[in-house]
Amino acid sequence: MKNRIWAAVIIIWAVLITGCGLSEENLKLATDSRDSLTKAKTEAEAMYGNLTVDTYGDELNSLSGQYSEYEQLELKKIKNDEVQDVISKMQELTDSYNKLFDEMEKELNAEKAKTAEEEKYKEVECFLENKSGSELSGIVLKDVTKGEDSGNLLVDGQTLPSGRILSGVTLSIYSESTAWQLVTTDTLGNENTYDVTFEDIENISQNGMSLVIHAPENGVEVAGYVKEEQPEASEEGNNSEVSEDGTSSESSDEVTEENADNATEETTENGTEAAEEAATENN
Repeated sequence: MKNRIWAAVIIIWAVLITGCGLSEENLKLATDSRDSLTKAKTEAEAMYGNLTVDTYGDELNSLSGQYSEYEQLELKKIKNDEVQDVISKMQELTDSYNKLFDEMEKELNAEKAKTAEEEKYKEVECFLENKSGSELSGIVLKDVTKGEDSGNLLVDGQTLPSGRILSGVTLSIYSESTAWQLVTTDTLGNENTYDVTFEDIENISQNGMSLVIHAPENGVEVAGYVKEEQPEASEEGNNSEVSEDGTSSESSDEVTEENADNATEETTENGTEAAEEAATENN
């Protein structure tokens, strides 16, 4: 009889415990699980903010919607027989955030590597002078180290006769390369390859350079950038003006001196006439 009573008490106690919310132990487990979920969410969103692409935006929004359900959940009201299921689902969501974080981290590392690689290319303003003795229809700078080339610098059927200059060319030069070639083609179809060396790429990227193409046996000369000189203004101003009939008038200074001379002559003549009239009246 007593055993039956104790069994009934235990059953009732278990039922009461189950219906009265979480035990302290289970509450701690659920709280720790949600804290881990929140941390994973925060880290994933911070990682997404570092990216330049929005590829992961939709998936991140989907996970955020699921997270809000657990964020608003009152853990103390969960029953003990339900807590393990809740904890398991929060862990699954945490794993999803961590997986997305790893994917975005790989993307970020790839973006950084791409940016670092792009920064190794230096934009160089270049001035090409043809002294080869032939009219050129093709000029290509090849990066032997990287296996890349600039494409033809003479575009749209343009040619560069011997003795002429092509300015305003911008070359993209990889700073870690060690060997380049300049390949020229003349209007007769003859192709020549010149070995080229750039000693100080950082300097030429700031100040520009000149490539002087000589005959094949004399190679290509790399020198400082030569800017096209602008005509200087005359130091002495031109005071003359062109009249409507095409003749040039005298300067204002000359005109002033002539007028002054005329005025002096007129004053002298007027003074002489007045003196003669006064002498006549006195007589």
